[in-house]
Amino acid sequence: MLITRDYDYERDAQTVDKLWKAYYKDEFSIPSFDHTIIRRVIEVDDKLVAYGFAKLNPEATLILDPTMPKRFKVQALRSLMFDAIRGCKEHNLSQLHATINNRPEYEKLLRKHYGFKDTNGTALVMEIE
Repeated sequence: MLITRDYDYERDAQTVDKLWKAYYKDEFSIPSFDHTIIRRVIEVDDKLVAYGFAKLNPEATLILDPTMPKRFKVQALRSLMFDAIRGCKEHNLSQLHATINNRPEYEKLLRKHYGFKDTNGTALVMEIE
């Protein structure tokens, strides 16, 4: 019989760690659990077979008039990134995500000046209505 229940550290941590080490350690690390909104496990016949969680991941979004002089765009980016980083720190968030669509100049600036890097895997999104 399959059941889903809340994750219990004392009861589940070792089993989750064993699953991760056996099957996933070369693919990804288990991230921190700061700002986790759910943590659940699945059991089949009293055996833990799956673990999952969802957490808040801040994403930087920039809407900028591309006709403005480059100097203005650079100043705007610096100011908005300063505020985004400060906001993440104020909320103890350890990462800031950005999705770049057809704007290689923005990608280059974010990589060079702010240390943005590629994520592992494929980024997917689902709209929750």
